[in-house]
Amino acid sequence: MKRIICEATRQETFLPRVQLAAMDRRQQLCPASFRGSPSVRRIPSPKYKLDFYIHTSFSSPDADIVLISRDNVHFRIHSQLLRQTSGWFRTLLSLPNNAPQAGTPDALRLDEPSSVLDALLRIASAMEVPPLRPVDFCEEVLLAAEKYEMPGPASVVRVALTSSLLDAPPVRVYGIATRRGWVAEARAASARTLALDLFHPALRADMDKVDAPHLMALLRLHHARKQALREVLDDKKLFSSSTKGTTQCFSCGRRVDHIDWFQFKYNLLVMATVPSDTEILNSGDLQRVLEASCLHCNKTLYGAVTTRANLGEALKRLPTSVDLS
Repeated sequence: MKRIICEATRQETFLPRVQLAAMDRRQQLCPASFRGSPSVRRIPSPKYKLDFYIHTSFSSPDADIVLISRDNVHFRIHSQLLRQTSGWFRTLLSLPNNAPQAGTPDALRLDEPSSVLDALLRIASAMEVPPLRPVDFCEEVLLAAEKYEMPGPASVVRVALTSSLLDAPPVRVYGIATRRGWVAEARAASARTLALDLFHPALRADMDKVDAPHLMALLRLHHARKQALREVLDDKKLFSSSTKGTTQCFSCGRRVDHIDWFQFKYNLLVMATVPSDTEILNSGDLQRVLEASCLHCNKTLYGAVTTRANLGEALKRLPTSVDLS
């Protein structure tokens, strides 16, 4: 161990031999994502042959605390901001031995990378919010906000996660929302999964992150939706053509077999997912049904307006989101 003076805080600190060896090699500690970026400023330390980096948006000269990210970017800020926005820091800084002293900013090394601390502190400071994407980064910021008990940043991330602008994977958002008891967000995310085949290999990683009870609820939703569609298409009161066997043509009274209608039903029910109402009503299969005609008198077999109306109303009754009650 060797005692040195920290260039960021001007305080004495002790470094192990391994770190001193890295310093002797003049190791660049700036994260790759920030190298060459105007967001950080390199501070050379010729005496100890170590360069460290200060975030330019958080470089107040009269700051009384320095937060150091996992990748060694320094954030010089005022402890009052942390007291007002973070329950964790409020408790930490209220301890007698942890209160910052005038003229001697305390340094605190945190586990989070600089990109996460940047987003967290920007939101807490009412600065311009950085792009909260992809969803992995968004969740990292959320976890940090929860860890440091910062409800403001957590609420911003919550809105971002469920925003259509984020375009996040709905299964991933569903898992994040259900773990936190966000019912409205979970229901909205489950509705966005309806177009997905939950058993597709590409979704396995996201599905594995959903807790078992909520995963079962999502699977039940998809199963119930397909079963409800089957019942709708088999309803003879809505669609007389669903009667097994042949029926009579309304125009000539001859027998017709409704091949196009049964082909339309089959194509829908063998699909991995139930398409949206719009997709079904505008599908080529339905259009062929509506254009089908009697082989004997050449009259159309189905009333296009009535069939579309009945099908549209029935599709609206299909379940669209999970039941988390």
